[in-house]
Amino acid sequence: MPDATGSRAMSKKPKRLLERVTLLGSCAQLRLDVPVGITVAEARQRVEESWGWAAGRLLFFAADSALIWDDDYQLVGGSIVVGRAPLPLTVVFRLIAVTSRLVNHKVPLLVPGGALATAKNACASLGRHLGIPGSELLEVVLLEAKEQPAALEDEENLEALQLRSAIIRFRRPAQRMVLELLKMRLLWPLGKQGCRPPPQDSWSISVPDLGDSALETLEATQQVLRCAASEAQDLVFHATEDAYRWRVELQRPLPAQGEMVEFVVTFPAEYPLKPVRLEGSLLLDGQEVPMDQIFSGDRWSPANTVYCALGEVVDFMMLHRTEEEVGDGKPRIPRLPLS
Repeated sequence: MPDATGSRAMSKKPKRLLERVTLLGSCAQLRLDVPVGITVAEARQRVEESWGWAAGRLLFFAADSALIWDDDYQLVGGSIVVGRAPLPLTVVFRLIAVTSRLVNHKVPLLVPGGALATAKNACASLGRHLGIPGSELLEVVLLEAKEQPAALEDEENLEALQLRSAIIRFRRPAQRMVLELLKMRLLWPLGKQGCRPPPQDSWSISVPDLGDSALETLEATQQVLRCAASEAQDLVFHATEDAYRWRVELQRPLPAQGEMVEFVVTFPAEYPLKPVRLEGSLLLDGQEVPMDQIFSGDRWSPANTVYCALGEVVDFMMLHRTEEEVGDGKPRIPRLPLS
């Protein structure tokens, strides 16, 4: 009689080998089945063809999270996580100095591997590196382009273009917005005094204590994009989650000087071709007056600045003071319209 142990051994089914390897995309819900025995080099090509991920940036990780570095290594089964290495990019960050001239700041950058190396993600990476809202305010242009290069689309794949260097600059509305914030100490007094629009030469005049070197310009830009205040602290811009939308504090004129009025200023995508928008209300004699009634923007021109609009708010507050507030018998200051 056959041995019982031998009978059990003979009845055991042979162990089946795995027939496929499953590739799982990191930071993305992607899955790709490939044959057992395929090499890492062959898997790179399969992933590029199926997912559009550049083969040269791919990283393969075994089940124990160990990096598979050998392209000749054969995948024998189970699940393999596929990620992307960061993309190195040399960026020339084009800044606007207080004298309105452009200055360049060179930044070595790594676009994170967890996302496609799009123009938008490159701007976001630079923004995180420098502490500014990059994906909203910035755009990419080709370093080899002509004097007036067109910006790349946000979803343009820099790796597909085989870029290793690029210019990142402020978008057109952001250029003017940032320049006006940098020149607040010069432009705000002009707006209060009725110089609307400001004199043309005011754009080329430097601001005291603000240099125009690349490093000085970068530091000043980082500061004003967080909070920008006038020298007298009678006007303060506070950043919000929307890079073009600001919470503004404006000081009331005499005799209520010291009391701050709060409202919102938004720079439109077409700025300065279209005017800023004021949101909120002003309390006068117990009644709320909407800001868009105080400044409607119907007489706006691209030569004006945000301080021209805020100057109209100051005019309105001066014009609507009561006789008790004026107190000295002097005539009220007339409203100065935008030209």
